[in-house]
Amino acid sequence: MYWIEICSDGSYLNGGEQYPIMAEGIEQHESVDGERSGNDWAKTIIPFSIETQHGLFAWEVEIIEYLELEVTSFLGYRITEYPEQVLLKDEVMFRIQDGWAYPKETKLDLQQKVHKMRFAQKKTDQ
Repeated sequence: MYWIEICSDGSYLNGGEQYPIMAEGIEQHESVDGERSGNDWAKTIIPFSIETQHGLFAWEVEIIEYLELEVTSFLGYRITEYPEQVLLKDEVMFRIQDGWAYPKETKLDLQQKVHKMRFAQKKTDQ
């Protein structure tokens, strides 16, 4: 199970004044299937948007799901639409939240592990 989290508010400038892009007002829309490699992996694009007094701002978040492992990874995000007359100032940031990296593993190994290391020294000719 995963979800996309909006980490920070953003802002933009219009006519010399700064306006906020509040994360709480950004809406997630229905995801779009992207590339797929058989039963190995599938990419998905998740669109987000917010309508402000100066126009629409939209983003796409791209994830990849490794189907056999049942693991999802965050590939990135990009702004895809914003009003022409504005200058983006502070970026709205997205990230993936996932409680379990490998849900097929039924128990966690919480035992401390001790690893022995040996250092090798380079021989020098004398």
